[in-house]
Amino acid sequence: MRKIKFLTLYISIVVLLGMTMANLGCLDTGDEEVQVRIIYEGSWVGSIRDQDGMRTISGSGNESFSTSGDIISANAQKQDSTSREITIQIVVDGEVKKERSCTEKFGIVQVTYGD
Repeated sequence: MRKIKFLTLYISIVVLLGMTMANLGCLDTGDEEVQVRIIYEGSWVGSIRDQDGMRTISGSGNESFSTSGDIISANAQKQDSTSREITIQIVVDGEVKKERSCTEKFGIVQVTYGD
């Protein structure tokens, strides 16, 4: 009986401590809005890898993609031989956390963000 009371008390303390740390911002609650942004004046193709796996993306011009997870990796490749700059960003709650740019013909940019 004494072991059960001790175990119950221990679990209660761990749960309370975890809730307190989450409220103080010490733990990642997963509520962050994460986006991958591609900034380019032409056509591009790429991919995003997150907690759900990998997906192919493509477009023309500037685009943003919502994503989530502890580690985000993304890339994009220009589909032309111009010297225009392509930029890829990982944005968390409106703040750019990682950014890479390239002006090479058919250039590729890649970023990774997370733990």
